Amino acid sequence: MKRIVGVSLAALSTAVVSTCPLLASTQAQAAVAPLDASYGLSTNTINYGGPATATLVIGGKTYKFKNGTCQSIKVSDIAVDVTLGSVVQGKDGGPVKGNGKKPYFSIDLASSPPDIINDIYYGGKILAESGEISVTGSVVKSGSSKGTFSSGASTGAFSGSWNCHGKFLKH
Repeated sequence: MKRIVGVSLAALSTAVVSTCPLLASTQAQAAVAPLDASYGLSTNTINYGGPATATLVIGGKTYKFKNGTCQSIKVSDIAVDVTLGSVVQGKDGGPVKGNGKKPYFSIDLASSPPDIINDIYYGGKILAESGEISVTGSVVKSGSSKGTFSSGASTGAFSGSWNCHGKFLKH
């Protein structure tokens, strides 16, 4: 009996030690500025939070996004990164089709062009794919950052706006 317990404890400690780097790396990805993150066996969900808002107008329909963060990411030369909603990842760390039907909005406004919109999801559908955008407004490294954008030639016709509503993180 002692031997079985010893083997079981050894196996358990090996399993915990070998999975900790996976958990640490998964949570490190979530440390960008989420409100919370949940980790399961089949998916990981990163839920962003904060006062930032955005809209996307495409095909005559307006989509509104809320609960987001604004931040600058110095190492990437991103003056303003606006991220709202949730990101759903599969167990392999890759994207889940339709983002698990959760809304997601993200734009990266660089210190020098190009400015980028990332894949935008709403209701399980991709509304806009990653590509260049044209930006007007206050692209500043502070909570007063807000403005409008429109699509570049490669992304299809859409427009929208963002507003950081006074809160801004610097990395």
